[in-house]
Amino acid sequence: MLGIPSCKQVTELSSLQLDESLPRLQRVALRVHLMMCQSCRRYVKQMELTSDIVQRWLTRREMPEAVKQRLLAQWREQRPQDPS
Repeated sequence: MLGIPSCKQVTELSSLQLDESLPRLQRVALRVHLMMCQSCRRYVKQMELTSDIVQRWLTRREMPEAVKQRLLAQWREQRPQDPS
């Protein structure tokens, strides 16, 4: 990739950035794009916050019961219905 990435490319690059596997030149290009694009700044910030939350949950021993119940309810709502 040469030059400043598009918004679509930013979504791909931001994942690599979170994994700390983004080459230096691409990191610089990503930063330039983020300086100019508020929507992508918000997107990347949201990804960073989500990643941080997931990492915090992974280090905890047990998920709070309220969170378990909420996730279970969402799963039940979203799973495909039994055709019978």
